[in-house]
Amino acid sequence: EPPTEYGINWGNLEKAAIQINGKYHSLVTVPFGSSAEIYKSVASKNVKSVIGERDIDKIVVVPGRLVNVLLKERSFKVIK
Repeated sequence: EPPTEYGINWGNLEKAAIQINGKYHSLVTVPFGSSAEIYKSVASKNVKSVIGERDIDKIVVVPGRLVNVLLKERSFKVIK
């Protein structure tokens, strides 16, 4: 029987590409049939080191395919 953790069957896995603003970042593995919330959680943890302090605007999930993390536009202060 496949191992289970947190009520998730880890026997059947699928891969999804992680994108930041539409550009490929990495590939992650999640349990087959995972909810969009699991994809979002894995993606946000995966890109945190790359995006630093920038804020996430939206996360678009296509289950079993990709997760696109869209960042908010940077705002610059003009110092006079």
